[in-house]
Amino acid sequence: MSNIVILHFSPLEFYPPVQNLLVQLNKLDSTVNVCVITTEAAWVDIPKFTLKSYQINIVRYGRSGRSLNRFLRYFNYLRFHIGAIYKLYTIRPKRILYFETLSSLPVYIYLIMFKATTDLLIHFHEYVSPEEYHSQKLLGFFHRLEKRLLPLAVWVSHTNDFRLRKFKSDLSPLEISNTFILANYPPKSWYSRVRPDFELPLKIVYVGAVSMSTMYTKEFANWVIEQQGKVIWDIYAYNITDEAKMYLNNVDSKNIRFMRGVDYNELPDILRRYQIGVILYKGFIPNYVYNAPNKLFEYLVCGLAVWFPSDMLATYQYVTNGTYPEVVKIDFSRLSDLKVDTVLDRKGFKAKESEFYCELELKPLINKLSML
Repeated sequence: MSNIVILHFSPLEFYPPVQNLLVQLNKLDSTVNVCVITTEAAWVDIPKFTLKSYQINIVRYGRSGRSLNRFLRYFNYLRFHIGAIYKLYTIRPKRILYFETLSSLPVYIYLIMFKATTDLLIHFHEYVSPEEYHSQKLLGFFHRLEKRLLPLAVWVSHTNDFRLRKFKSDLSPLEISNTFILANYPPKSWYSRVRPDFELPLKIVYVGAVSMSTMYTKEFANWVIEQQGKVIWDIYAYNITDEAKMYLNNVDSKNIRFMRGVDYNELPDILRRYQIGVILYKGFIPNYVYNAPNKLFEYLVCGLAVWFPSDMLATYQYVTNGTYPEVVKIDFSRLSDLKVDTVLDRKGFKAKESEFYCELELKPLINKLSML
């Protein structure tokens, strides 16, 4: 029997790629048992991710969230790490997969201090620059320990080539092998046939975290208002800053509607109501500059065109030419130049089906995890 332990400090509810991985692992035969160690969301009332499974057990130690004060944050770090160390020691897994630096300490203690033997796999949802590691003392401490683990790993992955190359360059002269790209694609069951024509009012959707300082929220809202009814913009979010919530609740437009977030599995039915999905990240840190987020592929698979800020260099490779659904680079600092009438013209365009499905993308990782 193959025992696998997966450590994911942040709540699973906010990470669809991990949910998709667990769903795919759940399809394997019963010789693979998986223990997932994570935390509970502390700051929002979000439906808990669960699986009907005899072979995947999700254990939550502590809570995680921006609403916690400093003392509670450190207390919950302690709860997670002690619980994870206990589970690793009692299960003695054949393989360990951890996500992000914040999940690495229990693995360091188990493999380096306890001198345990197991296959180690590591995946990074985000890219963290050396400056960010240096400015965040606890994260930086974990990362210094993590450097002992990286050369031991049989799998180290990032979500795109830009981030992986930056990560490897930052580690120099430390060298790591067995590196992979693991993009954030949705399930094939999300696929929707693309409608050939746009219609007015143009229905635009945004799904995900909302901020005023790190996103073009205000700029895009102003553009929607200027369209005087030609555009309707709906926002679905669990994770929203107080400043952004106040702004959206007070904005003077019936064409901008703030909705409560929805469960990940409900998203396909929601997205199919719209024509365009928008991405709003500003390139204020390298993680967002070198970003091709999961919502890009979720919009596309559901048949939506996608608008993204020109700050996001890693998304340029997905820009389309003469096919739809379109992926379009937008200068969000000059939205006044964006005319609705020009967006509606698909004359001469050909439909192109999405090829971004998690079943195929996750297969190499699942094969590595489930090897007997």
